[in-house]
Amino acid sequence: MRSEVPFQRVADSPTVKYYVDWAAFEPFLEDPAPATGSAVDGRLLELLGIGVDVELGLGGGGPAGGAGWEAEALRLMEFHRGNLSLWRELRVDGALAVLVRKPVGGTKSSHLRLLLGDGARAAVLLLSPADARGLHTLTLDVEVEPEAEASLLLVAFDSLEAPGFTAQRVSVGEGAQFTQLTVVGRGRMAYLEQSCALGRGASLRLLGALAAPRGSRVALVTNVGVNEPRAAARVEVVGFAAGGTLVHKGVAWAGVGAVESSLSISSRLTPLDGDARVYAAPMLEIRSNSVAEASHSASHAPVSEDALFYLRARGIPEREALRMIVEGSYRGLLEGAPGAEAALRLLPAIVESLTAGAPPPGEG
Repeated sequence: MRSEVPFQRVADSPTVKYYVDWAAFEPFLEDPAPATGSAVDGRLLELLGIGVDVELGLGGGGPAGGAGWEAEALRLMEFHRGNLSLWRELRVDGALAVLVRKPVGGTKSSHLRLLLGDGARAAVLLLSPADARGLHTLTLDVEVEPEAEASLLLVAFDSLEAPGFTAQRVSVGEGAQFTQLTVVGRGRMAYLEQSCALGRGASLRLLGALAAPRGSRVALVTNVGVNEPRAAARVEVVGFAAGGTLVHKGVAWAGVGAVESSLSISSRLTPLDGDARVYAAPMLEIRSNSVAEASHSASHAPVSEDALFYLRARGIPEREALRMIVEGSYRGLLEGAPGAEAALRLLPAIVESLTAGAPPPGEG
């Protein structure tokens, strides 16, 4: 029976187990119902300023996808396979944006496969209204052709009333360069998994800008593997929580074949009040004696009192100083990244959701 399958492997780190609200998924998995309508947050779409080329609604089409997937959220993946009703495969050589609609009620499971050629600039937008009550699960396959230079912008604003699950696999071909920017702005339980594999001489930048305002739980799991020579992978996550819960569990590993390859993973998560919960767990697994570089770092400390004092000493009110620090941290990650122009248009709304009405540091 489906209920006998665990949500995660017994041997997993407790990071995900303790901070992901698996119970939010239970009613949908135990008694799934067909999706009843779908919706999009039009305000967020307007702020992004991206023209939509393809919409994934409630209909089906294309070959079945999602086979052979492994995920930490084992029970969610089993449910996804059995509930899959919509699948699309798209080749991208220029700019292309895909809008994924959230069910108003019931459940919907979709699979999307993107084949990225040289010059591809793809965007996948999950922009749920805050009050949608349906569960959406998505598997996303991204394949970057050898020697191609490509990018993907993934934006996820989920409902505050119902959870969402997105599992992604990325394959970066030999000699290819790929950058992905993931922006997560809210969600009752927004759970994302990203697994990436690099070919010989390939390059990967995996960037995450995360926010967990009040009423949100956001968990991002990244797994980057290198087992080929002269590959380079960099993972960098920045996030803030105000009354919400924010987690990043990241693993970067190098196999015995990763000769002269480099790995870097960093996670900086900041609680903005006493009700916020953050957990950063970046990890390295090195099985090769010949890597060129391997580094990891983590921070989950509150906003620096010294930084606040510096700004207040120059006549800036404390709440405005807090906004400046939050916005500056996000900008430091976003600026210069593919897709940053659209993401920066969302930034004022994200910062407002985190700082409006929140007690200053030390008062939570």
